Amino acid sequence: MAKQKTSMVAILKSTGAALGAYLLLQMLLALMLVKGALPETRLFTAQAVSGFLAILPGTAYFARRSELGTMVFSLLTALCFAAFLALIGLLCYDGIAGTTETVIRLLAAAGGGLTAGLLAGKGKKQKRRKKRAAVRAGR
Repeated sequence: MAKQKTSMVAILKSTGAALGAYLLLQMLLALMLVKGALPETRLFTAQAVSGFLAILPGTAYFARRSELGTMVFSLLTALCFAAFLALIGLLCYDGIAGTTETVIRLLAAAGGGLTAGLLAGKGKKQKRRKKRAAVRAGR
């Protein structure tokens, strides 16, 4: 039970880090849009990329310290991130439009979680190999 509780806390921390990064990226996009550095036609692409990039660092950081496994942890974090985005859309606006742009933004966030799981998993395997090599060399 204690492991499940710590895993849920880690998932919420990771989701919070992703939401914070997403908010900062959205403010940067708004600034770029106002200053004219980003044309309005490219805003959708930039928002999808920001959803992808926002979830990567926090999820990869916390996934390595999770008992759930890196891929499961990363996908659960991506699911929570997408759920929070949908909840914010429902609470702040009249509703969520079921357009392809909305689906693509949520899929970009899921892709960020998947990529974070793949990247975080590589670090653990390399550490295990190094430890095994050190043990073998010591014998």
